[in-house]
Amino acid sequence: MFFGLNVSAQTHTPDTQAYNDAKVAGTLTQPSLSLPYDGPAPDVDGILAASAARSSSSSCWVEFDPATWSNFPANDDGSVGPIELPFTFNLYGQEYTSVYLNNNGNLTFNSSLGSFTPDGFPISTPMIAPFWGDVDTRNGLGEVWYVVTPNAFIATWVEVGVFSAFNLSNFEFRNTFQVAITNGDGSVLEGSNNVAFHYLDMGWTTGDASGGFLGFGGAPATVGVNSGNNTDFIQIGRFDSPGDAYDGPFGENDGVEWLNGQCFQFNVSDANNFPPIAQNLPSNNSVSACAGEFSPLNFSFIGPESDQTVSVAFLSDLEIGVTLTPGNPAQVSVNLNELPAGSYQLVFEATDDFAEPASTTVTINVNVESCDPSCEPSAEITCPEDLFAECNQDLSPELLDSFPTVDVDDCNGEFSVSISHVDNIVSEGDCQYVIARTWMVTVG
Repeated sequence: MFFGLNVSAQTHTPDTQAYNDAKVAGTLTQPSLSLPYDGPAPDVDGILAASAARSSSSSCWVEFDPATWSNFPANDDGSVGPIELPFTFNLYGQEYTSVYLNNNGNLTFNSSLGSFTPDGFPISTPMIAPFWGDVDTRNGLGEVWYVVTPNAFIATWVEVGVFSAFNLSNFEFRNTFQVAITNGDGSVLEGSNNVAFHYLDMGWTTGDASGGFLGFGGAPATVGVNSGNNTDFIQIGRFDSPGDAYDGPFGENDGVEWLNGQCFQFNVSDANNFPPIAQNLPSNNSVSACAGEFSPLNFSFIGPESDQTVSVAFLSDLEIGVTLTPGNPAQVSVNLNELPAGSYQLVFEATDDFAEPASTTVTINVNVESCDPSCEPSAEITCPEDLFAECNQDLSPELLDSFPTVDVDDCNGEFSVSISHVDNIVSEGDCQYVIARTWMVTVG
């Protein structure tokens, strides 16, 4: 098994000053990978399971272990490989038993790839691209780790930086994402899925040498899977800006923060119609809410092929407000505050409009509780009019029956109420006059 650092053929050797200078100057030659595509929707197949990876403890994300994983040394545009796989990975019918890990956010199979400016799919190179962009891990700009198991290869980019003309170590925007490829036996990913993309925090899209400025603009980063045959590919999206704007895999370029917390798993072992992909589902497909409280649940489905529309059906017999908007992506909005306390299953089926439609079914478990309302006790006080007393007249409330009116919102009656006052007293000769009284109420 060989784990050496490899590079694509370039005018200069990566990680040298000459290479860096040429890259900054824009004089490096990169092979053109893009293929013209004017055909029908690409034929791809898979059984999708998707859920949100909200944190590193989620069921999607796999934490790397420095004791057992290998570290990809800090570099710019480098590669590791070929890495021998103890299993067979099936990419649209083509079987591979080795893989190249490329620093720029992708896996290739026939050779390493140092291209730092991404193209949209299809391209001529078979590629698995969780985030194809110009990653630069020098000068403390994050780390890349990988592991080979009997039935999976997993690589993780941890808080990695983007290529800059100055390679700023304090550049605040970083990306953390992960890819897994497997033999599809169900031991690592759900069902027969053999590819997974997982994301934590994503903060940049484009390097300076790809037309970017401060991490954005220029050539958009590419997320997807490509067979290299100009027919079989999927594209989740292309990203060139901050924010979470997203209009589907083949619409306008999108905001990278839309990827935060996403988890995609799919099967790319055959070539048929690929079913819709669910996004922004709650962690572990479960959600809790309080009865009667406003608890919106919003998620969507995308069709990863270029000319499809996705529609969604609600398959549960519940009288609940559900809004289903077809499109690519198709949007789902559920109002949970109409459900009384109890446990429920919400079932949705998303279907594309391919000649032979494909569907994805998602079940969301909902637990509605009779929550005790949080209560901060409050009081409204209506005071008597100001007092004007004669010389040394006793104006204590007990004698004058001049207490204020107090309305207390104490939720469950568990709070005590106390009333006090301060008098404004003036002296003139031997007399003291009370000319005003300030009332105070305390609820606790």
